Amino acid sequence: EIEPHQAGAIATWSVEQGVSVVLDLFEYDDEEIEEVTQTYVSALWEACKRKKRPYHLVVEEADVFIPQPLPQKSIWKYVAKRGRKYGLGMILASQRSQVVDKNILTQCQLAFLHYVSHPRDMGIYKDLIPLKTREVESLVGSLKVGDAIFVNDGQIDQVRVRLRETHHPGSTPLLEDDGSAAAGPNLKAVDGAALATLKRLIDAAGPPKPDPAIVALKKEIKALREDKEMSDGLIADLQSQVEAYKTHKDLLQKRLE
Repeated sequence: EIEPHQAGAIATWSVEQGVSVVLDLFEYDDEEIEEVTQTYVSALWEACKRKKRPYHLVVEEADVFIPQPLPQKSIWKYVAKRGRKYGLGMILASQRSQVVDKNILTQCQLAFLHYVSHPRDMGIYKDLIPLKTREVESLVGSLKVGDAIFVNDGQIDQVRVRLRETHHPGSTPLLEDDGSAAAGPNLKAVDGAALATLKRLIDAAGPPKPDPAIVALKKEIKALREDKEMSDGLIADLQSQVEAYKTHKDLLQKRLE
């Protein structure tokens, strides 16, 4: 487990030692995911600039990490446009291509496009497949499970992706499963020396340095919340007084009648 600010140390270690890393962000909230990915990918970028060795970044659920539109100076845009100069490439996987940043998608030289039905997804496919609109719609509509349109630098072909032969821990559970499919293979033990090195790197990263602007904003937010609580209390008191006045008015009206 790492804090967001510690991700850069692991990215640098991964490039320098030539070790693959799987960064699992499932337990992080949206703000932490943003901080982790920015820190991690920025460190990858700097490390690859120094080492200039082949390194590939695989981004699953790319629509979460590279949404449309990205800020102009996003680190993802640097990687997509200039990463190959330093040996840094990317593979993006997403079920929602319409919300992945368009500038990043246009940098992809190879594309495997599976069946989609949503008009916006189809619109992206029409930009990526060099055919007429009706031909694209017909071709995509004919795809079965496992079929894909393979686009390679303007050339297209229809391919079929075979079922995977290795254990798939992320597969969808089926009603007829007896539980054996989910058990999985016997995995190798973690490299103790590598784990110890990672632990030292994480510890050395230390606590995050507080950003003065963020500290000031948090203080302002706290003060505003306190003011709001006071205002809410005052409003409640005034509403009680109004109700009391209404009751007194009704009583006086009855006595007058």
